Amino acid sequence: MAIFNYVERAREILNNRKKCVGIFLDLTKGLDLIHHNKLLEKMERYVRRGLAHNWFKSYLEKRFQIVEVTHTYNINSIPYTSNQKPIRYGVPQGSILGLVLFTLYINDLPEFLTASNPTLFADYTS
Repeated sequence: MAIFNYVERAREILNNRKKCVGIFLDLTKGLDLIHHNKLLEKMERYVRRGLAHNWFKSYLEKRFQIVEVTHTYNINSIPYTSNQKPIRYGVPQGSILGLVLFTLYINDLPEFLTASNPTLFADYTS
């Protein structure tokens, strides 16, 4: 539907003999760039504080990551592990909820693109 809507708008503009410009954005790694606190602030518009808000907050907070690298020298393998670091950006990927949270995060983007008529679809914007 996003492509159909875009093509229909462009066709209508061109039929009215006006100029039409298309800008296509692929927000690569978009799910990794979501700031947890900003997302929770934005979610207050859609989800009232309380049980649901606390559930989303607990879903995002208190996540940590480590990096482990194994160095092999001759026949010996030596693992190196980093210190545990908190994750403050990104949503867990591979679930439907990750895409829903991303959509909530960028949902207000059209408000800031006042001289255009953007179409949002997952991490693609036109």
